[in-house]
Order: sequence, then C-alpha cells, then structure tokens
Amino acid sequence: MTSDLQQRILWILMCLGLLILLTGCLQVGTAMNNKQFPADQYFDEPMASFLNAVKGKDRQRAQSILDQGLDLNINGREDITPLLWIIMQWDLQATELMLQLGADPNFPVKYTDRLGVSYTQPLMFVAGGNSTPLLKLLLQYGADPNSTNTTNQRPLFKAISQDNWEHFEILLAAGADMDAVDNSGRNAALYAVYVSGYDFSLNLLQRGAAPNLISSTGGSIATNIYDIESSSRRQLGHVGEQIKALLIEKGIPYPPPTPAEQREIRARLQTQ
Repeated sequence: MTSDLQQRILWILMCLGLLILLTGCLQVGTAMNNKQFPADQYFDEPMASFLNAVKGKDRQRAQSILDQGLDLNINGREDITPLLWIIMQWDLQATELMLQLGADPNFPVKYTDRLGVSYTQPLMFVAGGNSTPLLKLLLQYGADPNSTNTTNQRPLFKAISQDNWEHFEILLAAGADMDAVDNSGRNAALYAVYVSGYDFSLNLLQRGAAPNLISSTGGSIATNIYDIESSSRRQLGHVGEQIKALLIEKGIPYPPPTPAEQREIRARLQTQ
C-alpha cells in the first residue's frame, strides 16, 4: 500500500469522525433552539442571563449585565464559549449583537478528542456550511480568514472539503492565504486533491498557489495526478489533464519522484 493510499484511507476515516462530530453539533444546535440545552446548563450567572438577553435581542439588558464586569471570552462547561452558544442559535441579529458587545470572533473553542485537548475557532465552525451571511458577519467583525485548528487547517480547507465555492471565494477575497500549510505540510491546492476537489486545486494553481509542496507522507499534486493516470480503474478527466499540463508548464517533474524519494526531498528542504 502506497503512502498516498494510506493517507487517503486516513483522510476518509477522519471524515467519518468529522461527520459524526458535525452531526452532533447540528443536534446540539437544534436542541438549543428547542430549549433542551438552556444557557444555564453551560454557564453560571450572570453569563446565562446575559446570553438569554442577547438571544432575545435585548441590548439594554445585555449591556447592563455586561457593565458588571462580565468577561465574554471564556470557556464554559464542556468548553463551549459564549459566542459559540449564540452562533449555534443560528440567529444573525443575536450573533451581531454579541460581536458588537465585545465577543472576540477569534477566541478559540476548546474540546477534547482522541488527541487530548484540541481547539478550533468560530470561523472554522461556519466555513463550508450553509450560512453565508454568518460567515460574512464574522469576517466583518474581524474573524481571521487564516484562523486555525489543532491540525493547522484553515477555513479555506473547510470550504474545499464541503465543496462550497461561495465560501471559497469569500475567504480568498478576505485574505485567506492559499499557501498556508497544515500539520501534514499541505497547502490548499494539495489538500484539495486529497479530498478529490480537483476543480479547487486547478483554480488555486491558476491563481498562483505553490504547485510543488510535498506532504509528510511524500505525496504531492503531481503524485496524485500520476497515480490516477497510471490506474486502470480511474480516468484522469479534463480537469486532471489541465492540472497535469499546468504542473509541467510550471516545471514540476512529471512523472514525479516516488513518495519515498519525495520524503527525502522534503527532509532536505526542511534542513536548509
């Protein structure tokens, strides 16, 4: 089994885990709207009363509670933040009021998983989803388009993995870095081929994204395209052919070195 194939299998397993996590988040969000998980289940007073005031768009009451010295940027029970609790009400006006009152759109949300204590940021919850107004609102109030999670993935990666072109364009226009890399050494263009987002990868390469990055497993855009081209069960397709032609035009060796050779190349580059 090649390193690229192993990486793909790992990615599929991670996606399944993410799907379970997102399903749980949606259920929690619905439950919150159904008042099954009230604010006081996650926060002590006066935060619970403050959040209920914000949810009800009662600015005057919310401000009076805030003036008592309330810190909006904290982790409550189960590590949920006040801003995330409001975001999961899926109420644009309440979220904007929360931001106007001083909630930090970049304050990290902590959670516990198999890796231990991990973190992500509000924009990572929203990117790629079905609420474009909420994405724009967070960016308007200073959310970092290059904010990260524990694996160093960015909102742009989320937009790609969820096949959300609208969010993809919004994030790039807001300053998302095409060549920021995750913990595996993948920029957005390389990440895109790992999740079969070849249209995204081509688009990013045409915009000038680095075409020659090598992941920690020795994979690259070129090895991915070459693997498809060499397979008797898969077709490269028009987009794949365009990527191949663009790589060659940019001077990327094709056929590419093997993953083992590319890991050696990557190791040498990291020591320079």
